Amino acid sequence: MEQEIIKSEDIIEGILIDPFDCSLSRVEVQRDNIQSYYTVLDCDVIDIVQLGGGVVMICDDEGRLKTDNRWFKLGDTNYCGRALLLNTIVDEDGMYTNTDIKLSEEQVLDKLKWLPEDFYEEPEIKFTGFTSEWCI
Repeated sequence: MEQEIIKSEDIIEGILIDPFDCSLSRVEVQRDNIQSYYTVLDCDVIDIVQLGGGVVMICDDEGRLKTDNRWFKLGDTNYCGRALLLNTIVDEDGMYTNTDIKLSEEQVLDKLKWLPEDFYEEPEIKFTGFTSEWCI
């Protein structure tokens, strides 16, 4: 089996928020390899949250459905499971590209709070039906 060659420009550095051991760490992921994100976050489905200022948080999309997850608060919002902070740029065609995080761990800690081990927030699941205006 031929081994894939990974170019250094394909590797980006982010900050991993790990509520299981209440730590922040610098980690590397392959920019365009979704499996790389799944591995770092220990999940199967991801969600991308725009935090502003060119910063995105990639997190476990199913995290709120897991009962054994740990929680943290970033800004005014509660999140659960591991999360990865990256910067992103938008090109002239509107395409997003993840890049190295420019924030320091100290800047993240200023906005971060670890929630108690027994913290749990009931997930809100809402179904919205299509109206006739959506029909073709």
